[in-house]
Amino acid sequence: MLESLESVQLDVGITGETGSGKSSFVNALRGLGDEDAGAACTGVGARSTREPTITASPSFYFVHSKVDLDLDSSLRRWPSSYSEVGVLQEIRQNCLEGLQAQGIRSPQVFLLSAFDLSKYDFHLLGEMLERELSHHKRHAFLMALPNISLHILEKKKVAMLKQMWLVSTVACSVHAVPIPGLLISCDVDVLARTLQGYCKSFGLDDDSLEKLAAEVGQLVGQMKAVIKAPLAKEISSSLVVQLLIQAGGKVPKLSKEVLRSVPVLGSMASGALSFATTYKMLRSFMDEVTASVQRMLIKAFEVDAEK
Repeated sequence: MLESLESVQLDVGITGETGSGKSSFVNALRGLGDEDAGAACTGVGARSTREPTITASPSFYFVHSKVDLDLDSSLRRWPSSYSEVGVLQEIRQNCLEGLQAQGIRSPQVFLLSAFDLSKYDFHLLGEMLERELSHHKRHAFLMALPNISLHILEKKKVAMLKQMWLVSTVACSVHAVPIPGLLISCDVDVLARTLQGYCKSFGLDDDSLEKLAAEVGQLVGQMKAVIKAPLAKEISSSLVVQLLIQAGGKVPKLSKEVLRSVPVLGSMASGALSFATTYKMLRSFMDEVTASVQRMLIKAFEVDAEK
């Protein structure tokens, strides 16, 4: 089950007219800039998807992209009577009427700009996909979302907490080995990969930090100054052991004498203690990661708002 959570693939099909903003939307959804490696080709006259692969889908969602251009155009044409809310309502109504005229019942339309996913309907689209996806694919979708808001960070954290008991069970059972200085056994390699995954999912790696710093016009060092959690590259087996020792001091445990005197009790208690210590370590690490990212985003948004 843990392997399936880590390896599940979520396929999303995007279709639309040339120049409608498909590639920009895909890049934004993946947290990529147009010039990043692996980004979809964008720009005037881009023809990057001439050979589509068609697959069946039970549900469709309609996205009106480039809504920021529509708003700018309306502001220039009717400055005295301009209303952002009014323009958005008109665009949405026109989309709904056009789709219904084509025989589509109850169409779901989302307005967004690929250059600012924190505005308009992106969060509504994300919530809709999250509700309608299966459990494993919902987890994959949340982990893939770009860290553009505190709301998304909280959703990612909740998803990770639901998976944490599973990681703890696997780490304390399959290839568990005794941890020096503690009365527990666990698989340090599994835990190290898990912590690295947490860091990368929340953007605490060099590539993500450099990208965010460039977007808000700061130095990477300024972003790292508010980060208290380790970065992905800093996660090692020795760090995991250190974190386990710290967590072990906060988990009630039986004395060595009691565990040795009653072998069966000792085995059961040791397993329970291993699970409790591992879970406590993962939970504490997750709290530290999310707190660091929250501080980092708040700092980035504050600087961006001043420009």
